Amino acid sequence: MTTRTLPTIIATRSVFGIIPSTTRRNVAWNADGQCLILTRQGVTVATPYLATALPLPEAPLDASMQGGGAGANGVKEEDIEDDMDMDVDAPSSSTVKLGRPRTGEIKWWITPIGMDKGKNREDEFEWAETGDEFSGLIIDKDKERNIRAAVWSPPGIGGGGALMAVMASTAQVSVFAPGQDPYSNEYVEIADITSMTMDLLPDSEKPDEIPTMAGMLRMRCTAMEWSLPLPLPTMVGVDGSVLALANRAGGIDFWSANTDRSFERIAQVSLSKPWAVELTWTAWVAVDEHTCSAELAIATTDGSVWILDVKRVAVPLEARWECQVGDLRLVAPADKRQVTALQWITGDRLVWAKAGSVHFWTAGTTPSMVRLERVGNWAGCNALNPCVGLHLRGTTVTVVLASLTYHLIEDVFSAPKLGSKIDSLRLTLSARDVFLDCAKRRRRGFVAMTDREFTAHTAGWAPLDASGDIVSWMAEPITFHNLDSATEVNRIGDFVVADLHSTIVPDEAVVAAISATLAHPPSFADETLARLLYTLVEAPHEAALPVVPDIADKERALLSMLWGAGCPDSLRLHYVFAQWGARAYPLLSLEFGGAAEAYLGVVQRALAAIALAWASSAHGETVGPLDAQYLGHLLAISGPDVQVDTSLRALASETGAATACPACGSPVEFGSGSSTYCSQGHEWERCSITHLLITSPEYRLCTVCPAVALRPEASGEDNHLVHAALAAAVDCQTCGGRWARPV
Repeated sequence: MTTRTLPTIIATRSVFGIIPSTTRRNVAWNADGQCLILTRQGVTVATPYLATALPLPEAPLDASMQGGGAGANGVKEEDIEDDMDMDVDAPSSSTVKLGRPRTGEIKWWITPIGMDKGKNREDEFEWAETGDEFSGLIIDKDKERNIRAAVWSPPGIGGGGALMAVMASTAQVSVFAPGQDPYSNEYVEIADITSMTMDLLPDSEKPDEIPTMAGMLRMRCTAMEWSLPLPLPTMVGVDGSVLALANRAGGIDFWSANTDRSFERIAQVSLSKPWAVELTWTAWVAVDEHTCSAELAIATTDGSVWILDVKRVAVPLEARWECQVGDLRLVAPADKRQVTALQWITGDRLVWAKAGSVHFWTAGTTPSMVRLERVGNWAGCNALNPCVGLHLRGTTVTVVLASLTYHLIEDVFSAPKLGSKIDSLRLTLSARDVFLDCAKRRRRGFVAMTDREFTAHTAGWAPLDASGDIVSWMAEPITFHNLDSATEVNRIGDFVVADLHSTIVPDEAVVAAISATLAHPPSFADETLARLLYTLVEAPHEAALPVVPDIADKERALLSMLWGAGCPDSLRLHYVFAQWGARAYPLLSLEFGGAAEAYLGVVQRALAAIALAWASSAHGETVGPLDAQYLGHLLAISGPDVQVDTSLRALASETGAATACPACGSPVEFGSGSSTYCSQGHEWERCSITHLLITSPEYRLCTVCPAVALRPEASGEDNHLVHAALAAAVDCQTCGGRWARPV
């Protein structure tokens, strides 16, 4: 008999209040390792502290942020009857504890979104009740605004982290950016897309500055999706991603962010009478050296699915993108069945889910359908629930429904068919084990009941890795006792991160490697393993430098050299790996620490050579006093053999690398360390980018390595080289980590 491995609970957080309706975007991760958790009351950004170099966050005083105690969670002291009547492998009983990290659950940095809950905006928009009784959007002045949806932007648009587009229950859309500290300060609103749409309405839809019925419908959003970043190295620093917003008028507006984080509408397209309810982008594909293409899939209220071709053409000399929108193509005709999930699993393979079925489509073929079957025998585990998650692994797609049941579909690239029901049930039982473990901690208002009476109302689901073993979801236990009678104050759900372990069949190559390891296990101890890992970083290598690109905007040229080339990234990864080895293996901390110092020197020399090559073509006629010091520091780091413009070398030699102490005026010799002393013993931190003394409160800290850097505002107006270098450091130049401002 095959046994099922119990899952491991990595982290849990209490979600107070009524959780929102089911959709796959209520829980979403961005490229920076931050998780979006959407509730009716607002949006919370959760960042696991493991993704930063900051200390453990303190336990917040608000119980709703960390989860309350026994009283808040409604825990009953008596045992709960175990449900043993399961088809395969009964879930763990209350006496069996699921695995957790040895040092405790992962802690989180929590960042709220400062969404305006008032009704003033609706008064400014002159919105009224629009639509008939069934489909109309009613503006209730007596109720505060709630949150309906939120989506992440690609990384690198906003300073300090990704932007976020948030849709209110009134269909108004705003864009938010991280605050000074992306881990603790709340996000701030930087753009009101709905207000900008109102300003762009034609005169026929806004007579006397009051929107007509058609104008109101065009202002109200029904679905939104942000595309991925565009893969053109020559346009590094100029965002070309597109925010698609569908509206009640049956159209889609395309918006793009400018370099100053303002937004502009770049294109429009009209669908038909039904409006869009689901949008999803493919990844951008480079057609030629200036053009990228992507496809936007659209699901409408009548159940039809459409495809729209979108192209972005780069204009490097003007540092901007042009947008070209193609014609709509029908993929699946209307059948009056709502699409609950829509996703591209590959660049040419589209999947969408409806009640009880999953559909697959590839260009040049007709859609195929797989009928889902019930998995499990507890309340609410039928196959008609909305889909909250789609995940591809190999040739198998995992479909997760709102009841937290898993359904495997195999051979999705040839002839999709329903996978083994036993495998689907094992996945489902592992997820339900975690769900029941959280549900049993709170029984407020519940009478004694069996586990089979609990229904998992899952509002969102998202995987954390390609295997789909480590997953996250937000769910609330639902029974007849709290479905309608319990007030919002007693409604408590859980945000969970769990490792389902070996419940998903791994790749054959991984199985073969594990089998070989079990047959011939290694006999070395941790020290031997550490020495094997040390061989990866013991010999730092100098890297070839990128060529200065032919771009008129010199600041964008520096961005392309720092972040568009592969050689600095390889050195950064080696440096971070050596730092990790020094902390993970105390016995070899000196060896790994020496390797980290060696790689730090290589990284600094490479960055200095890149900056000098860029400065030779960008310095112009005037150079500020800080620019001259900056050039002297670069020459001191890069060495005498580097090829530099003679005028730059002359400017740097006049100033030299030494600096006067701001406190006493004595010389501060230039050194390779992050801090330095003057002859009187005054200690100063040096900027990791310009190596100037940090004498201003306008500085930033790296969340991964010990680097400290000035902000561009501290450079002044006359020092354009220093300002450009600081502005190009969108992330830490040494390791690639994210910046955070000191609080």
